[in-house]
Amino acid sequence: MKKILKKYSLAATLMAILCLLPASCITDDAPAATEKATVTMTFTTRAVTDDTNGSILLDNEQMRTLHVIMVRSSDSEVILNKRYDIAPEVTSQTITYNDLVVDKNNGTEFDFYAIVNEGSLTLTEEVTEILNSKTTIDNVSLLENVILGENGFDFQNPPTDKKPLPQTVMRKNVLTEAEKSQNVALQLQFPVAKVCLKFINNTDKEQELTNIKMPNVKPNKGYLFVKENNLPTQISYTDLLLKESITIASSLKESEEIISYLYPGHIGTGYELVTNWEYVGPQSLKLQKNNETLTHLSAGECLNIIVTLNSTPKDTELQWTISGWTKEEIDVPFE
Repeated sequence: MKKILKKYSLAATLMAILCLLPASCITDDAPAATEKATVTMTFTTRAVTDDTNGSILLDNEQMRTLHVIMVRSSDSEVILNKRYDIAPEVTSQTITYNDLVVDKNNGTEFDFYAIVNEGSLTLTEEVTEILNSKTTIDNVSLLENVILGENGFDFQNPPTDKKPLPQTVMRKNVLTEAEKSQNVALQLQFPVAKVCLKFINNTDKEQELTNIKMPNVKPNKGYLFVKENNLPTQISYTDLLLKESITIASSLKESEEIISYLYPGHIGTGYELVTNWEYVGPQSLKLQKNNETLTHLSAGECLNIIVTLNSTPKDTELQWTISGWTKEEIDVPFE
C-alpha cells in the first residue's frame, strides 16, 4: 500500500510540475501588449527674433525637399523613411502617421531625424545607405555626427550658388502613448551662420571699398545635425571674403546687402571686419559692444552688420546685431 501511495504521490508531483512549466514559459515569452497611436509632426524653420532683418527667405534658403526618418529608440528599427518635394508656397500641411504600434502600458519611445534640401550635400556611401534604410539603422552615431565641409560640396559659398542650403533637426526618445494622438513640434535649423553686411555712405563723394573680409573666422567644417555649444575637432580657420570690391554712390547712400555663410565657430580674439577704403587705406573694425567683443557664431544665427562711412575716417561707425532666420512652417501629408 505504501508503495502504491508513493507512486501516486510521485506521479501527482510530476503532473503538477508539467502543468506549471507551459504556464511559466508562456508568461516569460509573451510579447508586451500593444495598441495603436497617431503621431503628427510639424517642421518649422528657425524663427526671426529681430523684425529689422530677413522677413523673407532668400531663394537659396527655401525648402525644396524634406526627408523624414522615424525609428524606434530601443532598437533603431525604421518606422518611417520618406522624402517629400516642397513647393515654395506650401506653408500649412502636416505629416501624420496613423496606426503606430506602441506598448499598451508604458508607451514607446521614437527618434526623429529630418533633412531639408538633402540633394545639396555630398555624403559618403555609408551615410547614404543609412539615409536609404527601410529596416534598421545599424550605425546611429554615424548619422548623428555627419560632418560637412571636409569632402565634396561646401555650401558656405555666396548665395549665387544655385544649390539651396540644407536644414536639419534631430529629436530623440519622444514617448508616444497608446490610444493617443501625439503632436511633435520639430524646429529645423540651418547648420551654418549667416552674415549680412551693408554700408551707408554718409559723405558727399562716391566711395569705393575693396577686399572686404573677416579674417580667420571661416571654419573648414561643421556638423550636419546642429550640436549646441559643440564644434568638430581640429577645425582650421581661413578668411571669409565678403566682397572683392563695391562702389557706393553719394546719391544712393546705402549699398547693396552683402550676404555670405560660414560654419559655427569660436574666435578667441573676436570677429573683425577689414577693408581697403579708397583715399583712406586699410580699415579695421572690431565687432564690439560695451567693450565686449563678439567671439562666437552659432548655427542658425544671422550676424547683421551696418557700417556708416563718414567724411572723417575715424568717425566710421559699425553697428551689429544677432538674430535668427525667417520663420516658415512646413507640414506635409503622410500618404
